[in-house]
Amino acid sequence: MYKCMHCGAEFDEPKAIGDDADCGEVCPECHSTDFDDAVECDVCGTVIALSDAEGYDHHVCMDCIMKRKYDLPTLLKATEGKVVDEIEVPTLARYILTDEDIKTLIIRELERRLALATEKLFPLPFEFDATDYIKDYKSDLADYIGEEAS
Repeated sequence: MYKCMHCGAEFDEPKAIGDDADCGEVCPECHSTDFDDAVECDVCGTVIALSDAEGYDHHVCMDCIMKRKYDLPTLLKATEGKVVDEIEVPTLARYILTDEDIKTLIIRELERRLALATEKLFPLPFEFDATDYIKDYKSDLADYIGEEAS
């Protein structure tokens, strides 16, 4: 399966043009040479260019990933176990709190801020925009979302 990047047509085989000495392949709809292998999104079934599919083991479109932009459990689960930066925890906190307590407090704060950011009735004191995070971890997110859809 192929998808034309120019007109968006989906087709099984490109159209051959030219003669034996000078031949090529084009989109059968618009005759553009700008087409790519295509796959179906594992989540929504939309046909997307293979180059636009995200994931290591799955093929997921960016629309399906972005629909989970405010889904904190999915965002956390998709990158569980990955540590970007170590933070310095005050010594007193280490004596009082376990690692699990510290993680729980951080997640509660993320949930609180997410609730504030998605509440439409009040001005947003905190802007929650996971776009950069999604761009950095799109393959991990695609695989997690693809697994859920399977």
